[in-house]
Amino acid sequence: GIVLNQGQVAFDGDIGTAIDNYLNKNKINSIYSRRFEKNLNLNFNFEEIELLVNDRVPSEVIDVFDKITFRLKYSLKNDDDGKCIYFIIEKDQTPLIFLIDTTDNQNLLQCRKKGQYIAEFDLPTPILKAGHYSISLRYTQPKVQDFQRIENCLSFDVSLISRPEYDAGYAQDRDGLIALAPQWRIRSV
Repeated sequence: GIVLNQGQVAFDGDIGTAIDNYLNKNKINSIYSRRFEKNLNLNFNFEEIELLVNDRVPSEVIDVFDKITFRLKYSLKNDDDGKCIYFIIEKDQTPLIFLIDTTDNQNLLQCRKKGQYIAEFDLPTPILKAGHYSISLRYTQPKVQDFQRIENCLSFDVSLISRPEYDAGYAQDRDGLIALAPQWRIRSV
């Protein structure tokens, strides 16, 4: 389904999430979780992504100093090797943070076993300055081929509300480019 906001596409994805976003005006610009339709022709499938703030689904504005966790559910029909998950945080359609799930776990690159998995990681706090962000995902063989690519699957706003902008280096007009290698936690489900 597609949701329009003043003639612009605000959401393009599965029908259930589109309806939820249309009916809930407060979250039209923020999508905190999303399920993906399974493509039975693919060995790897992203199934769900969720953003948690302070260990729960956000109900209010996300503050620069809140703990932000991303949880990603995926599955493989068969063992796979030589591929990794790219997790990209974009601000104003510009990649800002680029995370790879094999950075600290080269075993995943060597052999990813069939099964269903949940991967999650926390962003260091604070790391994002005030602004609008979106998430894109890729399952890829680096520099060779993307096997699954989902653009703008989540979107959210971060605000600096817990302290004055002049008192923190996280104001909206702060310059800076960020690169991280967080600790991914992956478990079989």
